[in-house]
Amino acid sequence: MPARAAKAASERKTASAMPDDLNAYRAFVDAAVRRYAAVGVHEYAVENEPNAANFWQGNPEQRKRLVVEAAAAIREADPKALVVDPGISSTAYGAAIAKRLLDKGHPEEAVAAYQRYYARRFPVRGRKLPQVSDEAGLRAALDGEQARGDLAYLQLADRLAAAKVVDVRQLHFYEPWDNVPALVDYLGATLAAGFPVQAWEVGVFWVGGPADPRPGPERPSRWWRCCWPAECSG
Repeated sequence: MPARAAKAASERKTASAMPDDLNAYRAFVDAAVRRYAAVGVHEYAVENEPNAANFWQGNPEQRKRLVVEAAAAIREADPKALVVDPGISSTAYGAAIAKRLLDKGHPEEAVAAYQRYYARRFPVRGRKLPQVSDEAGLRAALDGEQARGDLAYLQLADRLAAAKVVDVRQLHFYEPWDNVPALVDYLGATLAAGFPVQAWEVGVFWVGGPADPRPGPERPSRWWRCCWPAECSG
């Protein structure tokens, strides 16, 4: 599809919302899973990046109910199927990493981690992801609408994984690569040992950055092989 047509199609898309008729929704999921299981598809993600307003119009509790309903329908239609969580947007993890460090009593590390994670986002998203220089500024940023929403959906993702409503954590990551160790540490602390993680979206967000002459998939794959725990997949 030409870039202009793809952009136009994206602009016409509306955000998902809680179905008015859950029986009809379950029937749709059942039909879709049975159709694609027959051709070898056995992994299903329920929606995409629900912490982003352009993808999801509901709230976390509605999101939880939708995933529970979808997961049950998927497993009934295909007992071999894996239910994958929708993937929280890459930017959400910076707030989560910083909050975890704050909660552990490491405010200076938390500020540094926050600044490092969002280094390439500040020029374009500084209003929702403000720069901080001290603990007070960081706490204010984490109490902002953007961070509170991101943290709520990450916590929901953790609860769904712990309850085994989903079988796989889907990871989206587009930040500078020196954030990978902190991200891995966060996931290791919030997910049960051995819980599968799949990196579905991995790339680089860098407005005005230099072009990397190497093919795109090569660099991320090396990072995940080097940095990801053995019990996870990437």
